[in-house]
Amino acid sequence: MKNLGALVLSLALTGCSSSEFSKAMDTPVPFVNKMFQVPYESKDSVFATGGYFEEELEPNRYKVSFEYRSMNRRSEVEHYLRRRAEELCGSSQYEATEFSEERRSGLAMANNVYVSYSHPVLSFEVACKPKT
Repeated sequence: MKNLGALVLSLALTGCSSSEFSKAMDTPVPFVNKMFQVPYESKDSVFATGGYFEEELEPNRYKVSFEYRSMNRRSEVEHYLRRRAEELCGSSQYEATEFSEERRSGLAMANNVYVSYSHPVLSFEVACKPKT
């Protein structure tokens, strides 16, 4: 009987702690989110796990893209794309198309093991206006 009481008490306490744990897991933790966000950096950087890249379609016209993670806010990624467009066009203004989104998949090596990934990529086309 003593063991049964201990078992019931143990189950009751476990139930309470697991519900408290699940509540804690639903609460966003800002520093953890920041750890998994892709910062403003070139995709070509040595340690890049995402970032911006562009393709020159013709002189002064580019397709600018940013590969990111789900922890990045869309508004933040759009800001990064506009920032890169301003860098490419210098002090001149630019015209841009609507944003389009796709997924990029591939393989990466981590600790001598290949791991597949699929990340969202937001893009738009930019035409730099001539300086006046």
